[in-house]
Amino acid sequence: ARGQYRMAGELHRRKVRLWQAVCLLAPSLDGSCEAEATTLVLAALRASDLASVRQYVELAAVALCARYPAALDASVLPLLEDFALDNQV
Repeated sequence: ARGQYRMAGELHRRKVRLWQAVCLLAPSLDGSCEAEATTLVLAALRASDLASVRQYVELAAVALCARYPAALDASVLPLLEDFALDNQV
């Protein structure tokens, strides 16, 4: 995604706004969407983005892990143990 849009372009601004909204909404999610939300945010963590978007993706992941601590054990810690992954994960 890094090469597909430019800084301050329309797509970039939309991505920033979208992830800002996700960061605001993540702490208030109910338990019925825990698995789906965690899966989607972890998939976004694997994508390559500009730093100004990436920071919000990472904040959303932290907010979800704080909201659903079991997601940390089940989904995030295994990623951290895989040294072959891209350094952005």
